Amino acid sequence: MKKSFPIRGLALAAVLACAGAAQAQSSVQLAGLVDMSVGSFKAPGDASATTRAENGSMTTSYWLMRGKEDLGSGLSAIFSLESFFRADTGASGRFTGDTLFSRSAYVGLDSATLGTLRLGRITTPLFVATVTFNAFGDSYGFSPTVRHVFTSGTVTGDSGWSDAVAYSTPSFGGLKVNVVGALGERVGGNNASASAVFERGAFAATAVFQNVKKDGATGAVADTRTWQAGLAYDFGFAKVFAQHTDVDNRTANLDYKLTAVSAAIPVTATGKVLVAYGLLNRVDDADRKTFSVGYDHFLSKRTDVYAVAMRDKDERATSEQTGRSFAVGIRHRF
Repeated sequence: MKKSFPIRGLALAAVLACAGAAQAQSSVQLAGLVDMSVGSFKAPGDASATTRAENGSMTTSYWLMRGKEDLGSGLSAIFSLESFFRADTGASGRFTGDTLFSRSAYVGLDSATLGTLRLGRITTPLFVATVTFNAFGDSYGFSPTVRHVFTSGTVTGDSGWSDAVAYSTPSFGGLKVNVVGALGERVGGNNASASAVFERGAFAATAVFQNVKKDGATGAVADTRTWQAGLAYDFGFAKVFAQHTDVDNRTANLDYKLTAVSAAIPVTATGKVLVAYGLLNRVDDADRKTFSVGYDHFLSKRTDVYAVAMRDKDERATSEQTGRSFAVGIRHRF
């Protein structure tokens, strides 16, 4: 019995060493962003402006937990749980009734040679392309493109799809392809989307297709087909973006054509001017024209302050067609 103790001790040490190695190859990240501003906001059709403290003028506030485990042979297990919140009130979600992990909630496998497979709630390729190829990024408050695509009654379906399966290829010479499908599960038809993204040096381009037949738990949504193309080029003195989106609402038999141009112009080592113009052409109906300008200044790698203004004219409004908004705010990433 006494002779067995050293052997058992060596076995236990080996197990602990293997466990320590496994732990060293796994990681979990807690991260997020808080965006708050103060300003005056007036949408087209509003009788007067409202002065308020606003959450998410430039980026919707969120927090996330994201992890990765090395499985060997270049393969990793991945997961992400991502939640929006309203910093002005402390409430969870983008709005009352929003689910806890409405930004993303998935598990999957990742390989540098085979690509990435994810299952769960997935951010759509259309949303990624829309926010990537405009100077104001994912600003629901001041980006003409984001407002026209996602808040003007054009595209249906959320920026993320539940019950989804997504696959992204590795990059082949700067070209990457993404495919996402969301199962109907008896509350609507299946959703499908695909995108191609090419990046090389200062140039980037994308093309996206999206077909929506369901949204949320009830699936009650108009069927829409959306095509989008985006271009970007960094000249050094300015990074210029252009986007065109075509939306076919097959349920209501309506067509929308959305065009936007924007630029980010560095004026100091840590600050840049942002300008953007977007035209929402409702075929056989009145247009919407939105112009935004702002200044974004980084105090550090994680913290920036901004001042932005927007003129938003919707010719379909019966009165007070022009809305004017401005805000000053701060964003912090953690």
